[in-house]
Amino acid sequence: MKISKIPFALPLLVLSSGAVAQGLEYQSYGASYTNLSVDGDDVDFTNLSAGIDYRTGNVIVSGGFGYTDLDGDVDITTLGLRAGYFVVPNAVVYAGVNTFKVEDDSATSYNVGGEYMTNGLTFGLNYEDLNEDNTDPITTAYVGYAVSPTLEFGLAIADDGDDTVTTVGLDYDAGGTDFAAIYTESDGVSLLALDGHYDFGNRFRAGGGYIDIDGDGDLLTVSGGYELT
Repeated sequence: MKISKIPFALPLLVLSSGAVAQGLEYQSYGASYTNLSVDGDDVDFTNLSAGIDYRTGNVIVSGGFGYTDLDGDVDITTLGLRAGYFVVPNAVVYAGVNTFKVEDDSATSYNVGGEYMTNGLTFGLNYEDLNEDNTDPITTAYVGYAVSPTLEFGLAIADDGDDTVTTVGLDYDAGGTDFAAIYTESDGVSLLALDGHYDFGNRFRAGGGYIDIDGDGDLLTVSGGYELT
């Protein structure tokens, strides 16, 4: 599901096709600038990212890298790797690892899950364990529905035993124009995110996003990217 492209996204492993593909399926690089305004105080973010999907037979491997500079003072680095196996053409099981580094502090999480797609419906279950003391594993169940080739909806419920996070989203993709929205709520705190991109051709794209955090904080993003494959 393309909803996975939005900030604060659902943890989806995309089932793009029932056909068995070979080789490099997706590779992209991107950059963005973000201004966060909370009660009149501004913070600037600069982000660089890269992603790749490679499939051979029934095996698919996905990797991602992200780097964020926060106001020139804090560096955040993320690295993720996930490998999946299609047990049948429309069902995949997977396992992955993610690392997060903020300045000199780092953490690692591990996740396993599965996803099944049929007649426009996608069902998934993801279990993630943060390898840190005083943290509980997070189980996420989600469902997506493709109303048409251009419009998709999704719902995810994540629970760590203490808190439950409910997320709904939609994605509209009309070829050169893409728009997505997501709303999430946990313990009375809500977040609304909007994201749009325009494809100029020759694999260049530009766009922007807006996030409202419980009516108090605003996040505005301008981005550009080049898709190699």
